[in-house]
Amino acid sequence: MPKKILMMLFVMMLAVVATACNEVERRSIGTGGSGGVFYVVGAGMGNIVTNNSDSIELTAQSTAATTENLNLVDSGDLDFGFGVYDAAIEAYNGEGAYDRKYENLRLVLAGHGGYQHIIVRDDSDIQSIEDFEGKRIGIPPGNIGEKLAKATVEAYGLTLDDLEVVPLSFAEMSTGLKDENLDAAFVFAGIPASTIIELGTSLDIRFISQTDEGLDRLVEAYPYWFKATIPGSDYDVDEDIKTFLAPYVVFANKDVPDDVVSEFIDITFTHNDELVEVHPEGQHYTGNNDFYNSEALLPYHPGAEEYYKENNIID
Repeated sequence: MPKKILMMLFVMMLAVVATACNEVERRSIGTGGSGGVFYVVGAGMGNIVTNNSDSIELTAQSTAATTENLNLVDSGDLDFGFGVYDAAIEAYNGEGAYDRKYENLRLVLAGHGGYQHIIVRDDSDIQSIEDFEGKRIGIPPGNIGEKLAKATVEAYGLTLDDLEVVPLSFAEMSTGLKDENLDAAFVFAGIPASTIIELGTSLDIRFISQTDEGLDRLVEAYPYWFKATIPGSDYDVDEDIKTFLAPYVVFANKDVPDDVVSEFIDITFTHNDELVEVHPEGQHYTGNNDFYNSEALLPYHPGAEEYYKENNIID
């Protein structure tokens, strides 16, 4: 065979090898509604990972948040997804609202969380959760809102049957408090919640802080939630607010390659300052998150587990 042809074949082989080596993994991450925190943080992650990786192109997809992300990641239609931690645990185990096991889910990252706010009028005679008996209490509609309210009052010896429960949107709760048709409102949100700040500009409100004993009972019954404190400065009040938070996490399909998962985590942690510029809640997406000090109730993805152990983030 002529040398010229051999040389051409050799060059072609090198080109094929180079192309294979530089092949980009196109991956997707389910977020939430456009403009929501999941979407903003997820889109930021997608850009940061894509801009800092030679092998991953991560695209954020707007979704209906937790429930849709769990379905799409478990089915393999999405690689990664954001969601509420306890919902992911229940889905994996086929418990609660989930009638089958989402066995393909694996834990990747912990991030920000939602805080339970309990709001009353400043002139209300309600001073503690025990005072809720017989009162008109607004809770967010749907399973999650009811679950959070139920867990909260049960930690203080009450049940939802002891209250006059009124499922309402936040706008309706605000109107109810202003018109004195509502005695208290449960609001589950990140901090500071702009909607609560806005309510405080038109109505003198007060927050009901939980007790250490009540919170101990609550997190013992619901180990996927954590005791937390809302700084009083977030809402321009004098005292910090004792409450609990439900963590938000990023999960992946178990078949996503280990190296893709570990690189995704490493870039997110290494470039956390860029994520914070995208949204303040990005500050929680680091290896310093207290979440990693607790036992994971959803199995880690092998790529995540290896990364965290190598970097002494988990044992």
